[in-house]
Amino acid sequence: MELNGNNFVLRKWRETDAPLLQKNANDRQVSATLLDRFPYPYTLTDAVNFINIKIKEEIATNFAIDIEGEVAGVISVDIRPDIYRKTPLLGYWISPRYRNKGIVTQATMLITNYAFKNLILYVYKLMFWGITLHLCGCWRKQDLLKAEFCLKR
Repeated sequence: MELNGNNFVLRKWRETDAPLLQKNANDRQVSATLLDRFPYPYTLTDAVNFINIKIKEEIATNFAIDIEGEVAGVISVDIRPDIYRKTPLLGYWISPRYRNKGIVTQATMLITNYAFKNLILYVYKLMFWGITLHLCGCWRKQDLLKAEFCLKR
């Protein structure tokens, strides 16, 4: 499963991704903007454990951002449990050297289109980064302003 962007690919994880994931994730600028569950320093063991979990997932919701064969970042739609099941969380990070090139904006469009088409979601509140969605042109419908969606496969 791959989602193709300009000069990058969103793809499923491979066991061989661990060294490059560790290299790019082990950056204070990356961990500073993420949830507390993201460790710093980011070790090779962290990378291997993360990839092993993601490889086993039945439905792909987490993708490597692959730029010329290098895992430069991660983007995901986190389907959460319990009372949060109706509020998927868009999360991402990208290596600082690939920032400000439009990659995350385009990756956001790709993964949200994928989620809308392939995942059965009943979304009542979207917890996305507003500025990124605005750049993607996602503020185009009143339904989004109300944040009420009923998406079906």
